[in-house]
Amino acid sequence: MAISTKELINILNNLFPEERSEPGDRVGLQIEPAVDQVKKILLALDPGREVLEEAIEHKADLVLTHHPLFFKPVFKIGRNDVCRAFVRSGIGLFVAHTNFDRDFLAPTWGQVFQLKNIKSIGQGDGEQLFKVVIFIPDGYVEEVARAIFASGAGYIGKYDQSSFQAEGRGTFRPQKEARPFIGERGQRQDVREIRLETIVPSRFLGGVVQAIKESHPYEEVAYDIYPLANKPDSGLGIIGDLPHPLKQGGIADLMIGEGLGVNLRWGKVEDRLRQKLALVPGKGGKLLPEAIAVGAEIFVSGDIDFHQFQMAQEKDVLIADPGHFQLEIKCKKIMEGVLREKLPELELISSQRELCPYYHQE
Repeated sequence: MAISTKELINILNNLFPEERSEPGDRVGLQIEPAVDQVKKILLALDPGREVLEEAIEHKADLVLTHHPLFFKPVFKIGRNDVCRAFVRSGIGLFVAHTNFDRDFLAPTWGQVFQLKNIKSIGQGDGEQLFKVVIFIPDGYVEEVARAIFASGAGYIGKYDQSSFQAEGRGTFRPQKEARPFIGERGQRQDVREIRLETIVPSRFLGGVVQAIKESHPYEEVAYDIYPLANKPDSGLGIIGDLPHPLKQGGIADLMIGEGLGVNLRWGKVEDRLRQKLALVPGKGGKLLPEAIAVGAEIFVSGDIDFHQFQMAQEKDVLIADPGHFQLEIKCKKIMEGVLREKLPELELISSQRELCPYYHQE
């Protein structure tokens, strides 16, 4: 089965919203597919030439990657550039990068390491949240609630369909031009109403307001929208407690057991029992100071530089650097799970040709 390209892009934008990415990141649709209907998607970490060739062989209509193809401004396109080959192939490219780290990749690693008492690091500004308050006549609350929840309202962390309801009295007097659902023109009405309030991320606000108007029985709908100062608790990285304190050997076994031991680099610190672990997928050394400040004893990330190793050594924080590729290649499996649940009719293919572009000689 297939789905229209327009509908698919709307779904992907909601699953991986631009608002959840870091400032300056390049996410979303980077190359539009040449087809109006998408049947097959190839999932990959990086939009390299081997991935494009694989997509062509599988007759994919779209490639979904973690890394962007376009990140900095492009002023020249050569005849052999990958972006030129993408356009010629007619295959589209959609990117879920730091927004994917924040909402999927970092939380998945937290589950893999069985971390407890998990908190976010690298949270940044986050997406603007709004409180939406609706006044609904008794007996029609469920209909309106279903409509707004289906449009993206009510998500708080790992919970959905969250709301608060309180009973009250509403008054109004229909004017002579009105067509009241309840009451008569020229007479003030006193009606038992329910105040329903819920949280809505900015990307869903327009759709939720439309759902309110379409599902509410009143001719003129009473609703309020309040911008909130609180932000979703999700960041580029996580920090939490391992199930049991471990020395470096035990941590090494844990890392190797998760496929992270191929290019593993360690910081030089005292070999003692440690439990509080911070992890940032990809290149996360910039979050090392924040991780130290909130009590990290172990810091796992890729592309750690010389001075970051020095900083961790001074603060007695054990660094484990398994590499950028090893921490992020898991993205394909996560993407597949997310899309199979949301788009079961599409054929999904996980790239089999991606290899780490570097190795350590033994």
